[in-house]
Amino acid sequence: MKHIWAIVEPQSRGGIPKEDIVCVIGKDLKIGYDNLQQKCGKKWSSLEIDFLFIAGTVAFADRTVKRKTDQWARQLAIHVPVYCPEQWGNSQNKLVECLNFLTGDYWTFEFIKREDHLKQSFQQTFLKDIKGQTVVIPYSGGMDSYAGLNLVKHDEPEVKPFLVTIEFKKTLETKKSAFHSSHSLDKSDNRACVSITFSKLDHSVAVLLYFLVWLLW
Repeated sequence: MKHIWAIVEPQSRGGIPKEDIVCVIGKDLKIGYDNLQQKCGKKWSSLEIDFLFIAGTVAFADRTVKRKTDQWARQLAIHVPVYCPEQWGNSQNKLVECLNFLTGDYWTFEFIKREDHLKQSFQQTFLKDIKGQTVVIPYSGGMDSYAGLNLVKHDEPEVKPFLVTIEFKKTLETKKSAFHSSHSLDKSDNRACVSITFSKLDHSVAVLLYFLVWLLW
């Protein structure tokens, strides 16, 4: 059984056995939920913040603990601090069943009461320069969304589309250089790139978030 402890910086790892793995929240695992709050237009509850860090810790464990050459299944014990331990304790069996099925491993969880205060600075980020835009279109930059955009413009030439793209990146910044890069967008096409960062675990955390949303909500 490999134990993975998530701790809140600058908490020490006192009492944790040396052979166990430590994941320091704020150092090894960084989730920019302040940025997500701005884009979602709402404050996140303590339960929702817990959700992000549980998913992040699971992804950290999955990426850190290697499988043995002669044995696929791993035994992973996750110790994670949460603001709402009772609620997560009630969901533990479903969470374990889900992850066992998803990864082929054996998971256990210990939800520890998180003592630090939840700090949130919330200010809605408004979209700019959308005067005259008559329709908002999700736009990935791939061929499908590009074809869909041009069908809309062909069928309804009077429509002025505003394109919204969500990108997983390593830095929190608007990618202005990509404004007209995908498939030679017309200069009249207005595009917003919303950047979301999950440190080094971008895609793993994203997949786990989607899966846990389906499971628990």
